[in-house]
Amino acid sequence: ASESAEILASKTAISVKKRAAFSKNLMPERLKDAYFHITNLSLLAKSDAKFEKLVKKYMQKSVDEGAYAQFAFSQKDAPNKWVLVEIYKDEASFDSYRHSENYKAYAKERAGLIDEFDGFGLKNETSFSKVKF
Repeated sequence: ASESAEILASKTAISVKKRAAFSKNLMPERLKDAYFHITNLSLLAKSDAKFEKLVKKYMQKSVDEGAYAQFAFSQKDAPNKWVLVEIYKDEASFDSYRHSENYKAYAKERAGLIDEFDGFGLKNETSFSKVKF
């Protein structure tokens, strides 16, 4: 699994080695032409634990060169509400991932867990970040 997938799919402490590997993916020069995809999900009742396992499983398998990072967040006060944030090298990398066998398997497995979802993409024009470890 990629270092960033392991970090993002984990609720445990992150080692310094993994932090360094992850931060390389999100350097300003790499994000200059990046494509961001954000998905909002509402899960069916009692599906949140199963969905969390599913997201972890497939994030750790997502090792495509064009995928810089994937984040999955559940809302503290509404565990059936999730936001997925994916960062790709460019829109072509996003499209490539969406046609991969890994994504197709994930989409098939999640189908029975989701009540509603919507997503949108953003092409990066300006970005900045400050990360402190």
